[in-house]
Amino acid sequence: MYKTIIRIYKLTAAFIIICVMGAVAFPIRVLSFGLLTNFNRKYLVNGLSRLALFLVGIRLDNSFKAQLPNTPHLITFNHNSFLDGFVLFALGLTNTRFINSERMMWLLPISVPGALSVGTLYIPPKYYPERRLKFFKKTEQRILRENVHIAASSEGSHTHVHDICEFNRGIYHMALNCKMPIVALYIHTPPASNPFSDYRYFENGTVKVELLEIIPTENWRLETLDEHVEFVRQKFVKRFNEYEELTKNGE
Repeated sequence: MYKTIIRIYKLTAAFIIICVMGAVAFPIRVLSFGLLTNFNRKYLVNGLSRLALFLVGIRLDNSFKAQLPNTPHLITFNHNSFLDGFVLFALGLTNTRFINSERMMWLLPISVPGALSVGTLYIPPKYYPERRLKFFKKTEQRILRENVHIAASSEGSHTHVHDICEFNRGIYHMALNCKMPIVALYIHTPPASNPFSDYRYFENGTVKVELLEIIPTENWRLETLDEHVEFVRQKFVKRFNEYEELTKNGE
């Protein structure tokens, strides 16, 4: 009971931080006509996301220190935790557009202002194929026009489980069309620290972020896209299995 009360207090404090993030960062982006978006990404939203994670007992261990070139890259990651959004924002990625599901817009006005302050784009669900196709076409034009990286989950919107789920091909088709290399980021969230379905019951822990590989796409072909997607997925499966083995051995 005591732990539950403490957890609720921490979640309330994190909720306040999220509201502050949106209330401060979004007007900064609007009033600067977008010129301070990278300031939000690198400093303000970055720092407040780290603070929100800290308040709920999550430490971030980020070994992804690579400085990406100015040319657009697709930054993709495994996604099986509600914490992943804060983890991605806490990386301080600049010149990067984040892709999130339209389903998350029900959180307005809690988290959407903060997300929009760093240039988040909201993608329609799969059951709206025409709107989803239009989204990808517009995003491809935006990538070439703005010369930005895209950060998007390969697993898309799904039920969170401790596993590597199937990858969607849409973002890889986009990467192929825009000639973007794939930046494969692995996020390791210990199951005990992952609020799969109930925010009240999860333990303090460390979420690790590491770069698996930067995969070139210049030799990819549309007719073999599914094979390329599975090739990337196996990189994540391999690392997931390695962590599982370490856990079994008590390391």
